Amino acid sequence: MPTIKSPTQECIKAMNSTLIQVETVSALQRDEAKPTLVFIAGWASAPSVWHALVENFKQHYDCVIWTLPGCSEQAWNGDFELTNLLDSAQKHLPAKCVLVGWSLGGMLATQLASREKKKVQGFITFATNLQFVADVHWPSAMPAETFEAFAQSFTDDPESCLKRFQTLQYKGDARARELKQYFRQAGFNFSPKNYSALQTLLLALKTLSNLQVLETLPQSAIHFFGANDALVPLVAANAIAQRQGSTQSVVIFSECGHLPHLSRQLEVLEKIENFLDSMTANPYDRDKKKIAQAFSAAAKCYDSAASLQKSCANTLLQFVDSGCEMKKVLDIGCGTGFVSEALVARQALDTLLLLDLSELMLQEARKKLLPYLHLQKLRTLDTLCMDMDVLDLQENSLDLVVSNMSMQWSENPRELLSAVWKALKPGASFVFSTVGRGTLKELNDAWKKVDDYVHVNDFLDQKTLLGLVAETGFMCEVHQREAYRQYFPRVVDLMKSLKTVGAHNVNAGQNRGLTGRARLSALEKHYETFRTNDGLPASWYVHYLQLRKPYEH
Repeated sequence: MPTIKSPTQECIKAMNSTLIQVETVSALQRDEAKPTLVFIAGWASAPSVWHALVENFKQHYDCVIWTLPGCSEQAWNGDFELTNLLDSAQKHLPAKCVLVGWSLGGMLATQLASREKKKVQGFITFATNLQFVADVHWPSAMPAETFEAFAQSFTDDPESCLKRFQTLQYKGDARARELKQYFRQAGFNFSPKNYSALQTLLLALKTLSNLQVLETLPQSAIHFFGANDALVPLVAANAIAQRQGSTQSVVIFSECGHLPHLSRQLEVLEKIENFLDSMTANPYDRDKKKIAQAFSAAAKCYDSAASLQKSCANTLLQFVDSGCEMKKVLDIGCGTGFVSEALVARQALDTLLLLDLSELMLQEARKKLLPYLHLQKLRTLDTLCMDMDVLDLQENSLDLVVSNMSMQWSENPRELLSAVWKALKPGASFVFSTVGRGTLKELNDAWKKVDDYVHVNDFLDQKTLLGLVAETGFMCEVHQREAYRQYFPRVVDLMKSLKTVGAHNVNAGQNRGLTGRARLSALEKHYETFRTNDGLPASWYVHYLQLRKPYEH
């Protein structure tokens, strides 16, 4: 079990206000695309509770720590009524930020996310209930009489009440002993002159409610809870999991109390890093791991379902010059190998390289091609399970490169074209088919009327594709664009078909949650506007290119 980090002294105070103190830590390697992380602690909590997290994120993120009224040794002045506090906090929001709030800080973060939907790109909460105090509308919280007794104890004996509050924070946590030591080392001491500010914040804790806010927020969010939290009951975490918006997720740590950001620091860091990465990723970036998984899942049934892919392969083979010598051939994105099989059946090859991201696809292709080794139509058969975007082969070594309906999965087609050009012998050809812009436009248009997620993979337009070819140095001897249309009885049949051939959505901007019945119903309604007598159409636009590497470059 890792040791909990003690607070550091690296946060530099940038400016103060009467209601919020602001401390900033500039990123060591700043990336303009990354948002500023704003940390907001809870009631009676010193800003140093965030220093361990800030220490990890300051490498690439500007970090800001807000201190709430009464939560430091500085004297606090002003009207700490909730509306004034939120107004003051709103003025301090960076232009592009992700809010990280704990307990009361998480409740404030949720409110600010609702007020500033453009500035606040996402938010993260720890041990944060929709209401801290239960009522008839939200019983999943601290009973009102318990809260009133706590508030009275603060009025009667603030010092004893604060010590008891610290104990409640790590009560029930498997790391309670370490957390207790952490508080002792941190020296969370509050000046009596600020007790009135804390008293006012208790009223905010009592009255603040996000019941009408959380599920309406468009931003991504992640909510962390401890199953043994003595202040926010587990039933609240489960209720929030049912109530949250589709862009939000809930994480519940077992044997954890009110301090998941300290008790489960490593797990929290990993999940936040993944959360932030998903936010800053291009929504159309392909997830190569998911691509591999999708095609692996499709490997066994691919041949029986891939009618379009087979039709494209037959067209593609027409552009392969059968008169040239083909000792060494590479098939990029070979799938189950029906392009390579057709080549070998037509002309004996010396060496065939099969490249695919899916090991299961390669296994199916190898089974299909092994008989040709015995027939001596093929001397050597090699398989490469790798990403086409990291292709690095011997220069001037290949007589032909083919690729059927695979180039669209490249994240960097310019680099891929350059790598193929480098590997081809002078005068050799690269013949490929790829999906173009406008493919599955009916599905894309229907989804756009349902939500703002990315549901259809983005593809290159013709001008961009041919521009990349020209930049690489290839001579384009053939370019042909063909339109295909498939028909399906229902939307679900189309989606099953795409999944069967591994061609479903794998973009970063996809909805990570399940496609619920209501959303699927809405999709079906909008897709019906495209129906013809043949059924629901799905359009495909395929480019065929025969490129040749010139003898002199």
